[in-house]
Amino acid sequence: MTMVAVSWSNVAPVVEEIKIDREISVAALEIESIQNKIARDLSDPRYSDGSICVIELDFPEKVRYVGLGVDPDPRNCGNIDGEWLILNSTIVYALENGAKKKIFLKTDDVQFRPGFLNKNGEWVLDSDGSSRNHDMGVVIENPSGKYYFELVFTNRTYTMARF
Repeated sequence: MTMVAVSWSNVAPVVEEIKIDREISVAALEIESIQNKIARDLSDPRYSDGSICVIELDFPEKVRYVGLGVDPDPRNCGNIDGEWLILNSTIVYALENGAKKKIFLKTDDVQFRPGFLNKNGEWVLDSDGSSRNHDMGVVIENPSGKYYFELVFTNRTYTMARF
């Protein structure tokens, strides 16, 4: 019985990482699925929503963050408040132990942007924080839950986070 317990303690982290990779791959497919569909023109409030996808993540606590289009900790120092590295068409996740993994989207030039609800109840791009590239991608800390993304257009197409 001790042998089984020791073996499982060696296998469990691998199984957990496979589960994380699977969830990220499903999220990537969902995001890719809206890229060539209808984008909402943000300059015209009469437009209805653009193509929307929902990704659901249920990660263990050891996943520090998921970066969409950015690596918020490119120096791997544990600080995501510094300058972010822009990585369009990429999803990065980091574990508490410092290990990182990048997943590259098959669609070229997917640019993620944070969104927020304005006073009119409309989702718009949040362009605050450009001095450290904090508006050039989306970071989800301690990811667990449902996350909505919408395809929007303003001079170019963006995948806007709606959470």
